[in-house]
Amino acid sequence: MGISGSVPSSLANLTAVTQIWLGGNKLTGSIPNLSTLKGLQTLHLGNNKLEGTIPQSLGQLEQLRELFLQNNNLDGRIPDSLRNKKGLHIQVSPGNHQSS
Repeated sequence: MGISGSVPSSLANLTAVTQIWLGGNKLTGSIPNLSTLKGLQTLHLGNNKLEGTIPQSLGQLEQLRELFLQNNNLDGRIPDSLRNKKGLHIQVSPGNHQSS
């Protein structure tokens, strides 16, 4: 069955967390601002029903090494702050509506 509803903005209060694995659920809405999670290394939100754009603020997460957002309904561009980030593995396609 999985988790449904929106990604809670209160995740941003978990400042010591290093990994968030919420892939393969029925999460909806947009990706909240998680810029307070300075130690976050892995963010897995793939295979949900998220909409909107990928937040520019994710590029501010200096420790981020893995970002999984495939198979959602995201659109727009991948922010330059993420595209240019050294050592970051990004999985955005298939299943989104990204432009170059």
